Order: sequence, then C-alpha cells, then structure tokens
Amino acid sequence: MANARMNHSKTFAFALSALVLTLAAGASAQGRGRAAAAEAFDRGTQEALTQNWETAAQWFETADRLSPASVALSNAIEARRQAGQQVRAASLALRLQATYPNDEAAQAYAAQVLEGAAANYVRIDVSCDANCVVESDGSLTGGMSFFVEPGREHEIAATFEHGRVAQTVEGRPGQTRAVSFEAPPPPPEPVATVGADGQPLVLSEPFRFPKATFIVAGALTLGAGAVMLWSGIDTQNHVGAYEEQAMLCNGGDSAACDEGRRLLRDGQSRERRTNALIGVTAGLAATTLVIAILTDWSGSDDDEDASSEDSQGVTPSVGLSRQGGMLLLEGTF
Repeated sequence: MANARMNHSKTFAFALSALVLTLAAGASAQGRGRAAAAEAFDRGTQEALTQNWETAAQWFETADRLSPASVALSNAIEARRQAGQQVRAASLALRLQATYPNDEAAQAYAAQVLEGAAANYVRIDVSCDANCVVESDGSLTGGMSFFVEPGREHEIAATFEHGRVAQTVEGRPGQTRAVSFEAPPPPPEPVATVGADGQPLVLSEPFRFPKATFIVAGALTLGAGAVMLWSGIDTQNHVGAYEEQAMLCNGGDSAACDEGRRLLRDGQSRERRTNALIGVTAGLAATTLVIAILTDWSGSDDDEDASSEDSQGVTPSVGLSRQGGMLLLEGTF
C-alpha cells in the first residue's frame, strides 16, 4: 500500500510539471485564467501528497474549470476514487471521455474507470432544447451525462434562461436513463388594455396641481402668518396697560379694578384670536406642503402664462394696520 501511495504521489508530481509547462506556453493568451488554474492545480497536488483526497479533488476540478486540461481532470478522477467517491469519479470519467476524444491517454483512463463503475450505478443522459445547467439532487453535475446511486429517487433539474424544470428519476444498476427537458416559455408580454372600440386605452397620469396653485397656497400661508404675527404683537402691546391697572387696583382704586377686569377680558380675547390664527397658519402650511408634493413642476411656463391670461389670475395681498390685519384675494375665478 505504501508503494502504491508513493507511486500516486510521483504521478501527481509529474502531472504538475506537465501542466506547468502547458500553462507557461499559453500564458500570453489567457494569463489570469491559466495562472489561477496553475495555482489551483498546485494546491491540489499538495493536498494529494498529504492524502487529503477529497480536498485535492476539489482543487483539481477547479483547475480544470479555470483552464480545461485532461491532466487536471484525470487527477480529479483519481482523487475522487482514492476518497471513496466512486459515483463522482465515474461521472467525471464520462466528462473526460466526452471532452477529450482525441487524447488517447485520457480515453484509455476514462474507459478503465467506467469499466468498473458502469455496471454498478445508473447512468443519466440529459438533453435540453436550449442552453441549460444540469443539477442532480441540488448539486451541479458539470456535464450532461453522469451517474447516480441505484435504488432510490433522484431529482434531476435543468435551469434555463426563463426558469427551472425538474424530473424525478430512479433506476437499476447498469441502467441508462435518458432525461429530456424543454425550456420554459418566456413570460408573456404585457397586454395593452383596450376599450370598446378596440383601441388601446391611454391611462391618465396621476393628478398634479399646476405651479400657480402652489404659489397661491404659499401666498395664503405667508398672509396668515403675517396676520398671526400682528395679532401676537398686538396682544403683547396691551399687557402693559393691564398690569398698570392691576397695580392701581391693589392700591384700593375701585375704578382701576373695573378697568383692569375689562382689560383682562380684552387681553384674553386677543390671546384666543392669536391662538386661532396659529392653528389656521399651521393648517395652511401643511396644505401648502402637500400641494408642493403634488405639483407638476415640469409644466411649461408658457402654458401657465397663457392660462393666467385667460383666467386673469388670482392675486393675494396682505394689509396690516394698527387696527388689525386683512388678507385680500383679487381676480376672477
């Protein structure tokens, strides 16, 4: 057994040398892929020398995937056999046989592996009517022909551009099962909605406010804010008179007490007015924000100008005086 393992180690070492020479010759064409394949092959060789066969097989398969070479695939098959994974080894032998038909050494080695495995497992030959990727029990097969264990069901699936199709397959030892897949149809094109006259219906765009609506709403908000500001100042200006009468009332002046009570009621009324204006202004501000979100900002200024000429427009104005504030809207509706 020790001599057999030593021979395998020498075989892998010699194969590594052969692959390195092959990669060096074609480095100018596919530098990165070949360099990565050489590194993967080297890692596989190191694992094989320490008899970590499963890990070695994975690295050899990676090397073959990055830069296909019969020596990498042959070493992957041998590593799978050494790891006791005979079904995988036989499946890789089918790939070696199909991929390198003119390589005598590869064909001889594949035939040797298949001679002892074909009678023990179920061979699956997959065909697809379009490009597909084949899976067996959720694992990629790497080819269209492969082996599975007999005596139990296996899910064979093919993934196409527009979907995945699966079948369940079961077979006896030595049996070959042919599995064919048809690509799922592409998703249907969107169907245009037609009216009673057979013409496509044009869906209306969501409602949008013209920019003029936002301008008017903004002006109303500013006007209400200005009136609210005046009301607050007016309320504050009368606080001093109330406090003066309250001091006189504390001194025993009954007339001052009466005047103080009147000023208190007047101040409370002014305060309620200011609070109401605060609520109105806040409501207008919220409304203006909603209008701003729903405004058609891409509208043409020429269209707005034409619209304003036809309707004569609406002009808001605010007036302030010592007696109060006034919001005025002028124009035609």
